[in-house]
Amino acid sequence: MSDSTTWLRPGLFEGKVAFVTGGGTGLGLEVSTLIGRMGGHVICASRSVEHHEELLQRAKDEGFTATSHALDVRDPGQVKQVVRAAARDAGGLDILINNAAGNFIRPAMLLAPKGFATV
Repeated sequence: MSDSTTWLRPGLFEGKVAFVTGGGTGLGLEVSTLIGRMGGHVICASRSVEHHEELLQRAKDEGFTATSHALDVRDPGQVKQVVRAAARDAGGLDILINNAAGNFIRPAMLLAPKGFATV
């Protein structure tokens, strides 16, 4: 097993653009922050732009580039529109982190069909 410091290093994502769905909260926020700290431009996308505030503040405080877009990944037309706009504005996309999720605190077998389809 290799030591993570050999590949998880400063500058690893220099010049790369990462599109992160659900990138403003929880695990997505931490992934977005790490990519930014390692030199990447992070594009955060989720339903609520209020969820992006912490990432945008971290980027400002730490000097990395992050932008955000409102996006409901359940709407294919909206996904196409936002991804195209993000790619155009950033000069392309190099990395996709598909982290968007719905969280229902109950066993999957107990989810209503609509809730299951949403997740």
